[in-house]
Amino acid sequence: MIDQLVILEEPPRYVREILEDDIRQSL
Repeated sequence: MIDQLVILEEPPRYVREILEDDIRQSL
């Protein structure tokens, strides 16, 4: 849950980078 709060505080670009990294790890 802490990660979600940090994402809300950070800009959308930073969030996309995190999501992309997670997707690559999933693949």
